[in-house]
Amino acid sequence: MPMDAPPSIPAGGSAAGGAFLYEPPGKPVSISIEFDVIDRLNFDIMKGYGAVPKRGAEVGGILLGTAEPGDRLVVKIEDFVTVPCEHLRGPSYILSDSDMTRFGEALDQWTPAPDKRIHAVGYFRSSTRNDFQLGSEDRSLMEGRFPGEAICLLVRPYATRIGEAAYLWAEGGVFPEQPNGAMFPFRRKELGGGPRPKRSAPEHSGQSEVPYDTGYTNHDEPGDQHGGLAGSAVAGAIVDAAAPTFGGLADLPVGDAESTEAAAASQKQERKSAPGWVWIPLSFVFLLLGVVLGFQISMSLNKPVAPVKQLDPYALGLNVARSGDSLLVKWNLDAPAVQKAQRAVLTIFDGDTRKTVDLALDDLARGGVLYRNHNETARFRLEVFHSDARSVTESAEIKVVEDR
Repeated sequence: MPMDAPPSIPAGGSAAGGAFLYEPPGKPVSISIEFDVIDRLNFDIMKGYGAVPKRGAEVGGILLGTAEPGDRLVVKIEDFVTVPCEHLRGPSYILSDSDMTRFGEALDQWTPAPDKRIHAVGYFRSSTRNDFQLGSEDRSLMEGRFPGEAICLLVRPYATRIGEAAYLWAEGGVFPEQPNGAMFPFRRKELGGGPRPKRSAPEHSGQSEVPYDTGYTNHDEPGDQHGGLAGSAVAGAIVDAAAPTFGGLADLPVGDAESTEAAAASQKQERKSAPGWVWIPLSFVFLLLGVVLGFQISMSLNKPVAPVKQLDPYALGLNVARSGDSLLVKWNLDAPAVQKAQRAVLTIFDGDTRKTVDLALDDLARGGVLYRNHNETARFRLEVFHSDARSVTESAEIKVVEDR
């Protein structure tokens, strides 16, 4: 699996009105997809990706929105429907006869009609295959079930970095095999959409077969967890704790100006009447403290330096912590076992799901990965190989408690 950096925003791409707008130069097409759709679609895709070890299961379905054909095709993607697949032919999203019937029924519910503001505007599929392109079954589905102004969205998920996506649309009435749109990172933050807002309830149309993630996005940008009176109480506590007091005057009533002035005058008179001889014992105390402090400094300078503690040669320093709505898995780059590694394997146990990720030296040198968990308990096992016969293994586990 390639581990190079994800693509940047392509020419003609920009953030516009809560959506990512793509208008490729020299092409008569304009496609926008709402950032909220990207968030939820990412969740469905990654859930399928984590369901099958190593390769991951593909998911697919119907894109919903509006399409305006003409000299320039204008498509706006506002929602989607995930159509389940039996996967009778493996992890690929290749529909069986019963799957095709289910797909047709879902498509019939979203055909254009006067009483529907949005309708089916295309097809989407995640791609975990070696080739990032449409299969013959995809093209048959597009050409047989969708109109000529429909589009296709292909998304490539990754376990250790941000996924990437590309559009396809018909040219001359024929859908191409390779994407005719440029690749772009498939996450709102990289597309200029900012942090994903935290929601207490899903805003999905309810058509997706996979539950909507109410927990970040992003994926990294946790939202405000204090609202209403709770947030006010927290803010009030901070203000009260920081309120300064000067000589006890803060305890007096604000309106009692005469008492305040009298107390201040009394304190001033007391300071003036204090006898000067009190500085004699104080000077002696300061002198004694100086002698003791100098003696301690002298002893510390003559103290032999403690030997440097040797790092455990069999420790990897593996740990896992919550980062936004994802988990940050880290290891110690200074650990001798990590520095001697030739390669590594990270095994992820997400509930009953097991997934294995091969880490090259470049991946290992990053010091960690972000993982989007789908279950309350997740366990990670890192095994670094010094040779084909020698390896060091360490595990870490976390139990995630969702914010309420």
